[in-house]
Order: sequence, then structure tokens, then C-alpha cells
Amino acid sequence: MPVGILIPSDERKPLVQREFDSLESFQATVGGYVEAVDSSDDLSLLIHQEARIVGLPPNRRATLLWHIRLFPFTSQQLLRGDIVLVGPVDAEGTVEDVPSSIAESLLARSPFQVELRVAGEDWHRAPRLFRDYLEACAWALSWTTHDETVRELRVITAT
Repeated sequence: MPVGILIPSDERKPLVQREFDSLESFQATVGGYVEAVDSSDDLSLLIHQEARIVGLPPNRRATLLWHIRLFPFTSQQLLRGDIVLVGPVDAEGTVEDVPSSIAESLLARSPFQVELRVAGEDWHRAPRLFRDYLEACAWALSWTTHDETVRELRVITAT
């Protein structure tokens, strides 16, 4: 049974790590047919296949995570509805657990920092702390709209 993290579209609701025992449990969680959207080699987002058509609300937190993982190849597309973050999904539909390092970052309440890399330079650490991982993602992506020289970014636990 794969372990995933439910990312509700309602930001007042917390992220929840849980086991999913079947395709039906994923479908019940997202409210319809499931589509896997890759966000990197080690993560996939399970979304409602017709979220836009049926008018589900945007999911800002899942969209931020998706965009930061794909940077610099982000888009303006919004993910919608409740979404489940899992590990890779193979061609047969086998779902792996969300990596524990990602789960720990998303569920932690420790401070985070953003590091940015400009072409040809070392990593630069932003001078502020963020209370959670997704807040740091939002700031990092916002920064890249003002500075087109940023080639890489990452969110790390504050030291």
C-alpha cells in the first residue's frame, strides 16, 4: 500500500500523510478519475482528471510544489482540487511511496531557507527564514520573476 500526502485545495486544511490501499482510494480522495502528473523523477501528483472541466478550485500549495520541482521549466498552469503527492508512477500504474525526505520537509514545522544559483556562480542563500516548506517555495518562485538570471533554486532546512 503506497503512502502519499494529501494536499487539500482548501489551505485551511493541513497536509495529511496516509496510506492508500487501491485505485479507488485515490479516486475517492481526488473526487474522480485520477491522472498522474510527473513533477520530477521521484515525485508524481495524482490529480482529478477533469478538475478544470468540473470547476474544482485551484490548489496553490500543490501548484507551488509542482512548479518548484520543475524549475526552470515551469508554466502558468494551475493544478486544481485535492491532490495526492506520491513517489513515481510507472507505465503500469504502480505507485511508489512519497520519498521520506520530501514528506519530512512538507510536514515539518521547522524553518526553511531558499538557495538560488545564478549561471556560473555558487549557491546564494536568501537572507530570510520561512516557517514552512511551501512558503519558501512561493518566495523562491516569486523571486525568479524578478531575476531572470536564476538558473536553479532549492529549499533547504535552515541551519
